[in-house]
Amino acid sequence: MANNKPSPAQTTQPQTLWVDLLRHGEPEGERCFRGRQDDVLTSNGWQQMERAVTLCSRPERIISSPLTRCRAFAETLATRYQCPITIAPDWREIDFGDWEGLPIDRIDSTALSHYWADPLNHTPPNGEPLHHFQQRVLAAWAHFLATAQEQRVMIIAHGGTQRIVLAHILGIPLDRCHQGLAIPHACHSQLRIDRTPEGLFSALIAHRPPNEPY
Repeated sequence: MANNKPSPAQTTQPQTLWVDLLRHGEPEGERCFRGRQDDVLTSNGWQQMERAVTLCSRPERIISSPLTRCRAFAETLATRYQCPITIAPDWREIDFGDWEGLPIDRIDSTALSHYWADPLNHTPPNGEPLHHFQQRVLAAWAHFLATAQEQRVMIIAHGGTQRIVLAHILGIPLDRCHQGLAIPHACHSQLRIDRTPEGLFSALIAHRPPNEPY
C-alpha cells in the first residue's frame, strides 16, 4: 500500500472534489449473496471494468475495498496511472452472515421475502445489520472527505457501499435505498463535492449502469 500522507505540495484541500464511484465487475461463481466472500472477477468482469473506467476522470488517487473483486483491478489501474492507492477495509461489502455464498433458491422463501421487503428490520442470520453497515460506510465516507487532498479520486467498491453513499447524498431513507437505486456490476456514479464557507455541498453528476443484466 502506498504512503497515504499528502506530499508537501498538497497542503490544502481542493475546493471542488470529483469522485468516481465504481462497483466491481462480474465475479466468478453463481448468483448468490456475496458479501465477505472473496471471489475474483471473471474475464467478462475485467472487461466490464475496463469499459467503465473510460467514463471516469483520470484519478489522482484510488481507494479500494480489500476484497479481491475490487482490489485486483484497482491495483492494476493504480499501476497504469502511476497514482497512489489506499486499501480501505471499511469500504467492504455488507456481511450476509449465514446467507454468504448461498444461491437465492436455497434460502427460505419467507425469510427472503421479508428481507427484500424490509432489509432494515430483517437481517440475515448472523449477518451485519443494515444500519450498522450504513454507519460503517458513512464513517468511511466522512473520513475520506475530511482528509482528501486530491481533486479527482476513484473509489472501487461494491453495490452495497455505493448505494449507501448515493442514498446519503440524495436523501433516500435507508429502508428505501435497496429499491430506489439500480447498481449492476461495473456501475459508475460521478459525484461533485464543493467546499464552501457554508459547508460541503454534494451532487450526483452522473449515474451510468452498463447496458447489461445483473
